[in-house]
Amino acid sequence: MNPNPGWQQQPQPGAPQQYQGQPPLGGAYPQQPYPGQPPAQPYGQPHPGQYPGMPGQPGQPGQPGMPMQYPGHPRKPSAAAAVVAGLLFLPAVIYTYIAAGLSWTGKPPSPHIGVSVLGMAFSEDITRNGDFAITISMIVASIVLLLALVQVFRVPGVRWGLVVLGALCTVYYIYAVIWIVANGGGEYAIVPAVCLLLWLAATIVAALPAVGRASRRFGPPQPGLAPPPPAHWG
Repeated sequence: MNPNPGWQQQPQPGAPQQYQGQPPLGGAYPQQPYPGQPPAQPYGQPHPGQYPGMPGQPGQPGQPGMPMQYPGHPRKPSAAAAVVAGLLFLPAVIYTYIAAGLSWTGKPPSPHIGVSVLGMAFSEDITRNGDFAITISMIVASIVLLLALVQVFRVPGVRWGLVVLGALCTVYYIYAVIWIVANGGGEYAIVPAVCLLLWLAATIVAALPAVGRASRRFGPPQPGLAPPPPAHWG
């Protein structure tokens, strides 16, 4: 109550003026919308019937100083897994070339190298010499080398060719080790066992899902961030 009815209180400088009969500043009911105005939602909360991230519903703003991201923005996957998967086949391919080249004349410098040539366990039954194994080694090594180099450049689908050929070579060396040991040549099974590990490791890595994702140029659209919703003035 004003102690001096004849004196009117002067408004503070810069403060909005309140006239007689005017509703309180901020609306008839503070924090309430005007008639016909939709109710405001708390900042960052979805509208009724929507969930966070639904199309048409803005998300959270980005970090200060960071570029704004929007839903559907493609994310480029890392190429490291695809490159490693291709390079892991090189040791097995290089040794296959070396073993076949040293056995080209039919007289390898060491029996350990001769029995490690790809296909040598079947060569005696097919050609009675090492020609079959040397031919198979050169063909398989050349195909795998080509696919491995293409895999480094992240061509989709190439890794499955590497997986199939690597699995076939792995199965062969499993048979070769068993065949050598069963025929009393356990001491000569060391080098074929090493070849088995080389092919097996490269094949397992190439079959990993991470290599498949890395082989794609662009990954699936990732949910991004959107600008904040417009402010509601009460």
